[in-house]
Amino acid sequence: NGGCCAALPADDEQVFHHRSFVTDLPARVMKWGGAELKPRRSAEMLSSVLPPGTRIALVAGRSNRERIASYVHAFRNHSFRVREMGQQSAIRDFCFLAHARAGLWGT
Repeated sequence: NGGCCAALPADDEQVFHHRSFVTDLPARVMKWGGAELKPRRSAEMLSSVLPPGTRIALVAGRSNRERIASYVHAFRNHSFRVREMGQQSAIRDFCFLAHARAGLWGT
């Protein structure tokens, strides 16, 4: 059930999860050579399979505000309607992700 969620995705809303490996696992990211997909590339990949005007909820956990803003900007530049889920707790992020219906994407 959605009892742990602060909000739920809409039935037609794609959910994009940006896991901030740079914030969460900085030492490993350096070993991996920087594993995060850049915002512009993420938007390009989504736009190759989703039509303009698609609703996207961006779940970004502990990412810094500038990084989240760069994803929002890239998605809007590709004509997506973006809803940022803000700085939720990890359990609320997980609950939101678990209730995605239209699609679940991520870095």
